[in-house]
Amino acid sequence: MPTLYNQSSDHVENYKGHVEILDGATWYKFDSILDISVLTRVDTEKHYSTNGSKKKTTIGDSSTYQFRVKQSADLYSTLATPTEVRTISYFKNQIYTLPRSLPIISIRAVSESNASSNAFIVDQFTATVENIDEVREEGKGVQEVVISGEIITHTSDKRQAAAP
Repeated sequence: MPTLYNQSSDHVENYKGHVEILDGATWYKFDSILDISVLTRVDTEKHYSTNGSKKKTTIGDSSTYQFRVKQSADLYSTLATPTEVRTISYFKNQIYTLPRSLPIISIRAVSESNASSNAFIVDQFTATVENIDEVREEGKGVQEVVISGEIITHTSDKRQAAAP
């Protein structure tokens, strides 16, 4: 008889999570996170061996992330040249100021499950900011911001006893 796996008692609850961004030595927790998506994508090269069997060679990855938050004033800097890595002002300054560069950020996505032990799942990575979509929709009370880019380094994705 197989061992039960992926049990409902261990499900991760959507409302029991948050996203953090590193600025200097301090992690900042987004208070109004709406959603986050992390797509792990492996790049492969297809070929056939000398005996005709199909082979795939891993040549890298093009993993991406995207998160959506409610727009707030503290997502923007008051400085002419923003230094707060956690702000949209900083991202845009890096993108538009010559010489142009992609902002690099560290993100930590924390999810909490209903598991009886090691209930927290922490996915931490370093990534570029390549897209900033500031959305203002009729009928919505608060504007939203969608930030996305490519994951450069995946630091960890582990289950642990407590939230960081």
